[in-house]
Amino acid sequence: MADLTEEFKDELAKIKGQVDDHEARLAKLEAQKQKVQIGGSFMYRTGAQETANVPLSSLDWPDDRFGYHHLVLDLSADINPSLMGKVTLWDVQGAPLAATSGPLVREAYVQSQTKWGELTLGRQNYAWGSGLLVDNQLATQDGARFQTTFGRGTGFQAILADADNGAVGNSYGPAQGYVAPPEDDEYFALRLDGKLLGADVGVNWLGDGMRYEKAYSVDLGFDIWGRRVTGEWATLDQNAAGMDTDAQAFTVKA
Repeated sequence: MADLTEEFKDELAKIKGQVDDHEARLAKLEAQKQKVQIGGSFMYRTGAQETANVPLSSLDWPDDRFGYHHLVLDLSADINPSLMGKVTLWDVQGAPLAATSGPLVREAYVQSQTKWGELTLGRQNYAWGSGLLVDNQLATQDGARFQTTFGRGTGFQAILADADNGAVGNSYGPAQGYVAPPEDDEYFALRLDGKLLGADVGVNWLGDGMRYEKAYSVDLGFDIWGRRVTGEWATLDQNAAGMDTDAQAFTVKA
């Protein structure tokens, strides 16, 4: 053995150097992975708004203009291989949107990969299917979201959150006519999804929406002629006032 070691000492030294180099590179990548990643966007829109009493031809530019800006800042970091965190800040100023009083925390959560599935805790946005039934992109919520897969690609998701986060200033849209939910209003929803005849199919149940809302929906997605077609059909069993109803809605996008 000593003779072989002596005979191939140059090759062994070269291999050891390569291994040390790879280990150093791996350590560097792991260190970089834990650094905070920064992203975001900025949008500014301006224009003139015509009304029934004020035609566009009578508006003066720039005195009668309206405009707003929308600033988004994303901060995220991998705390360890199974845990990451993210914070998203928004700043919206100017009509006709609901302005924020300084930067608004749109998202602030930690996400853990457990042996049972993915668990997300904190303020977060989510949408299921086409977003007809479950979509809080315009009114972020504090809560817990769990998702996992089992069987042959069958997915399960559950959300338990506070619905009272949807206040004016926390929504990226017109403030007129907005009715904020009461304090301590909870939000609970379940979803099953999978494949059926080559299409993506999801079944959603809203057990507790805003106030007394209860509803369910089915969403579908498939590819045809090089295009993605999605749709969702929903039924509202009970409205926010607690009254029974059979109101229905559907959406199709191609």
